[in-house]
Amino acid sequence: MDIIFQYSPWFILLCLALGGLYAFVLYRKDSRLSEFSKTTIIFLASLRFIASSLLAILLLSPLVKYLSRDVEEPIFIVAFDQSASMVQTKDSASIKNELPAQLTDLKERLSGDFQIEEYYFGESLRKAEGAPAFDDRYSNFEQLFEEINIRFENRNVGALLLLSDGIYNRGLNPLYTQDDANYPIYSLAVGDTTQRKDLRITQTLSNKIAFLGNQFPIRVEYQADMAKGQSSELRLYHKGKLVDSKKINFDSDLQNGSHEFLVEAKTSGLQTYQIEIRSIEDEISEENNLRNVYIDVLDGRQNILLLYSSPHPDIAAIQASISSSENYELKSMKWEGSAELEKYDLIILHDLIKANTDISNLLAQAKAKKKPLWHFISSKTAWNKLNSYELPIQATKPLAGMNEVFPLYEEAFPLFQLDEVQQKAISTYPPLKVPQVDLQTKGQNYNLLLQQIGSVPTQLPLLLFSADQENKSAVMLGEGIWKWRIDNYARFGDHQNFDRLITKAVQYLSVKSDKSYFRISHEKEAFENEKLRFDLQLFNKSYDPINEPEAYLDIINEEENTYKYQFNRGSSAYFLELEGLSAGNYSYKAYTRLGEQRLEEVGRFSIKEIKIEGSRLRADHNLLYQLSEKSGGELLYTLDPENFAQKLNQRDDVASISYTTEEVEDLINLKWIFFVLLALIGLEWFIRKYQGAY
Repeated sequence: MDIIFQYSPWFILLCLALGGLYAFVLYRKDSRLSEFSKTTIIFLASLRFIASSLLAILLLSPLVKYLSRDVEEPIFIVAFDQSASMVQTKDSASIKNELPAQLTDLKERLSGDFQIEEYYFGESLRKAEGAPAFDDRYSNFEQLFEEINIRFENRNVGALLLLSDGIYNRGLNPLYTQDDANYPIYSLAVGDTTQRKDLRITQTLSNKIAFLGNQFPIRVEYQADMAKGQSSELRLYHKGKLVDSKKINFDSDLQNGSHEFLVEAKTSGLQTYQIEIRSIEDEISEENNLRNVYIDVLDGRQNILLLYSSPHPDIAAIQASISSSENYELKSMKWEGSAELEKYDLIILHDLIKANTDISNLLAQAKAKKKPLWHFISSKTAWNKLNSYELPIQATKPLAGMNEVFPLYEEAFPLFQLDEVQQKAISTYPPLKVPQVDLQTKGQNYNLLLQQIGSVPTQLPLLLFSADQENKSAVMLGEGIWKWRIDNYARFGDHQNFDRLITKAVQYLSVKSDKSYFRISHEKEAFENEKLRFDLQLFNKSYDPINEPEAYLDIINEEENTYKYQFNRGSSAYFLELEGLSAGNYSYKAYTRLGEQRLEEVGRFSIKEIKIEGSRLRADHNLLYQLSEKSGGELLYTLDPENFAQKLNQRDDVASISYTTEEVEDLINLKWIFFVLLALIGLEWFIRKYQGAY
């Protein structure tokens, strides 16, 4: 232990001198001490000298530096698969009853040498509380290993015991996600690896949206195990009525196949189609023979016009994104001086503000017809012309050249929301080329994306939207968004996040302004395990947002049962998050009262079922073996608590770790200093009191 002084050590001599002077003055000529012996007076003066000097030294704020040693026992993690497939085979009784008892025995044997952490996993990773339920609707090994690595980062993890059948149906292959694990994985293999007779629907593929009167495809993929020489039938139902069917013959013991039903959309709204593959004799499970498909049938789509001055890769990216949604009909054409705007709900203008191009008539026509506009700016933009048009921005100091600018998402953007995955994708996009220009905004605007130059965030707009609901407009100030779409595919394997950014902007711009006083918005579909959020806005006669009155939501299921909810108040609006709804189609009615007027909105949504556990029942012990082998662990078929505890204790790489930490703290914080001072002052007081000097 070392003592560190923040001031010169010479101050200690001053503290000693002050302590000595104080003791000398106090005891030199005190008449009350006349009866004390000289030895007693010297002893008392010494006590006062030491206490006073020590107090003075403490005023110098000395620090004490010392080494502390901590010992961390190895952590033993138990991860118990809670997916439904664990108990859908013949050994389900032993998994439910015997395995928990064996785990309890094992934990008791290891409790003296290990820190034990027990978790359940499947849909999520959580602390093991209560008896195993085995009711998770899927298994996600990727999430399991990611969360364990996060929770126990830089910790002394000794080993992981994984109790599972090896069946995963969400996330990546665990062989590629547990590379960061530096601990052995012991896998206890449960479940049945025997190939049984089974028919199952493995996947359904369809568009989420169809249009009234059109035909749309529903593709069904199926698999048959041990059904050679038998036959079945694929059936498609709508509202309990058979729509179409297809006979299937099986000529091998393992047969995969597919069939595409072509269905006519005869009724608008959310529609449920049920697909069934007829069971055969002695089939192990019929739960995986059914699958529901949900289609939102719309009675029309919006028309988008894209005008451009010359070909550009950004145009192709915009076209691909808009065309990915069946809500929109896109027409692209080169600007030749005129265009008919009447039938279009949104006009996109790419690089039309140029020195040799006059679009004043086009802009006037769009304003007169209240057509929303989305401008894309480029390096060839003529800024003097831009300033003469009625755009949300104006250039004050056009400069030569371009900046490379990264997109920065503005979290306070109020017009529509991007989810966390989309926001994360935006933060990784490559830079755009943006003209070097000083900008001013006109009117009230909202920035969806700001410019980040290098590592420096700015308040300069990159993508902004006008707040004028009568004449909606947006301006994109950068070029090169085609690189965003490519980057999105390279990182995520699809274009979905980029396409959603474009289509959400298109949706906001193209939707007619809602002048009602009561507005509700929500996603039209969600899975059973997801939250469904409803956002509600209420306006007074001046269209100022208010949320004083109570607002309610009635949910009606397909059996006409009604569930009543009350909205929560936000800062200036309402919100409600629902979860736990079973799969099916629902209608709703939102309502409130503004003064004497009752306001009401109705709509529909669907909850999609998660039914993937029963689609695959054959345990994958080979996967568990590879996980254990790769990590230096072992595949187990039975759990012998005594033998397993011995294996762990005999491993040289599973041991306690000692950590030595250098710590610094104020000397005055040490408790023993206080007791020393108390003892010195107390002893002096006691002697004086005893001798009658007080």
